[in-house]
Amino acid sequence: MADSLEIVDVGFELPGLAGAATGASRAAPAGSSDAATIALSATVTNRTAGTLYVISDVRTLDYDPASRRLVVGFSEPPGSPTHVPRHKFPPRIREVPAGESAVLSAAVPAVLNKMRPSSGLGMNIEPLDVRAAASLVVRVAFGDAPFRPEQAEPSPRMLLRLHDWARVVEKTTTLAADGPPPPAGSAGGKSKR
Repeated sequence: MADSLEIVDVGFELPGLAGAATGASRAAPAGSSDAATIALSATVTNRTAGTLYVISDVRTLDYDPASRRLVVGFSEPPGSPTHVPRHKFPPRIREVPAGESAVLSAAVPAVLNKMRPSSGLGMNIEPLDVRAAASLVVRVAFGDAPFRPEQAEPSPRMLLRLHDWARVVEKTTTLAADGPPPPAGSAGGKSKR
């Protein structure tokens, strides 16, 4: 994609599997524990003539067991930032000079605990094993200038400014049923603004 940031490669690895490599099988190994993590990496390339600033920590993590879609966002969740803030701290920002690439890395829990409403008081916790994912969506937020929170800025205001600051690119990778995703460039990935 010209004149923007592009996600050029996504790596997905479950350490501890025999022959683990980028996109290793997501089937849970025998005797695995909920403490397992998935190593994720996203290589981004700055296709502009100026420096871009990207969010370098995971701010969104979601899994839909019906579609088997895992979403990892180096970005704030889409939608209105006027609800209760998910993050009280500003994101880490990484500089990517013109024409250069950077690798963003994260350790994603193999089992996410999603809160669901209960019939009474409190919430139910639903464990979601993301190793069964059939597709992986990686989103990366970026801007032309570094995002700088204001001193003593309330979280809701910071999130509004962060939404105004960010442009987001996305790449969807289809994960093979019993192995790694296709090589970079042939995974059916897409980027959008």
